[in-house]
Amino acid sequence: MADVLQDKRRMKKDHYVRKSLRKKCHGCNKVFSMSRRSRHCRKVDRKQECQRLLKGFGESVSRLGNSKTVQEVRVLMKTPSWQKSKYWEIEVQATKCRSCHVDKGIRKSSGNCRVCGLALCKKCSSKDLLLYINEEDKTRDVRLTIINTKCCPQTEPHLSLLLYTCKSCKDYIIEQQDRDVLWFKDTPKTLQDEIVSFNDQLYPLCEHINSTRKKIEDLLDETDMADLSVKNRNMISVNITKLKERLNEFDVKFKTLRSFTPRAKSRTERRFLRQYTKGKYDYFMENKCKCRAFSNKQENCQQQSKK
Repeated sequence: MADVLQDKRRMKKDHYVRKSLRKKCHGCNKVFSMSRRSRHCRKVDRKQECQRLLKGFGESVSRLGNSKTVQEVRVLMKTPSWQKSKYWEIEVQATKCRSCHVDKGIRKSSGNCRVCGLALCKKCSSKDLLLYINEEDKTRDVRLTIINTKCCPQTEPHLSLLLYTCKSCKDYIIEQQDRDVLWFKDTPKTLQDEIVSFNDQLYPLCEHINSTRKKIEDLLDETDMADLSVKNRNMISVNITKLKERLNEFDVKFKTLRSFTPRAKSRTERRFLRQYTKGKYDYFMENKCKCRAFSNKQENCQQQSKK
């Protein structure tokens, strides 16, 4: 009850806030006053943001191609576009730190996280995000790490740059690089990986088909169709309709398996794809025949009841 009264008071208070002070959430368009602006539905893809930093740093180094370039990037007063995250323009308007709520001063965006863009002061953010060129490898690829960790180079690389990051992004990067050093790279998926992900998408639909079919079978096994009550007949009719809809969904998804055929290059891959396709086709046809049998049984019962 207290929560309801509190919400009503808050709504009454917000009603009198001038329209010029109202702001909409970037995601769900929910209206907030300036004092209650929320980031409740903000979703940050940290891997994608890290890839943006890697790409931007690599392009800036290759464009000028010497250590002076990196030094110029370090002392640059204006933040380059490749260091700005998806929500940078929203966060840069904040006059106070999101963590300690202290005024940020003239250079508002100096301590902002370069991964997620969160508005922070220099005390609440840490300059621990290292972008560098891996000179030990012949490819000289751009890498990203957190300093003072096991994946960090022992000596400072010749071409490197330190950037600010928030605690949550820092913990995320440390967790990912503990699993895989090159976690930020998109490795191409094999045919088997594609089929496994396809099967994971198909699994919930198969569970729905099995459960719906079992409900119909349980209702029909109890008594004969003619002896069923009106309520049970309606339940069977609804479940048969659901089963038909889910089988149609399965048929649409099953047809996408044809796109995997050109990718099967080796003999083993072709055999694996053939067996997997046959298994799913048999499963579909078995449930389709069962659904047809249920429908025929229902129609016969309706005709007998009319007579």
